[in-house]
Amino acid sequence: RDGVVLSGQAHVVGSEVWLTHQGRSVHGVPVKAGADAESGGGTRITAPMHGRVLSVALEVGDEVAPGAAALVVEAMKMQHALQVPLEGCVSAIHIGEGDQVSTGQVLVEFEEASS
Repeated sequence: RDGVVLSGQAHVVGSEVWLTHQGRSVHGVPVKAGADAESGGGTRITAPMHGRVLSVALEVGDEVAPGAAALVVEAMKMQHALQVPLEGCVSAIHIGEGDQVSTGQVLVEFEEASS
């Protein structure tokens, strides 16, 4: 509501910011995804909160487009669908269905498409 300040958590997932307040997650403002030195210049999806992986819609080597379904994480009886942040190729998947994940854990890594 206008003029009401709420406390919560913000998590960057690919090129989006997810806001979590009282167990509910919503999309925030898109942000520019920067190169990630640890993944060789690609980008990654990290877990926005602790939870369990319900499904993974990607495989290593898949060519992907921004907004494509990547995976679903369940937390506090809510399902959070995570999307591909950029055009490129899936270079690594670090989780599987049923895995427990922690906030900030790397789930999927991508290599950006060459221009």
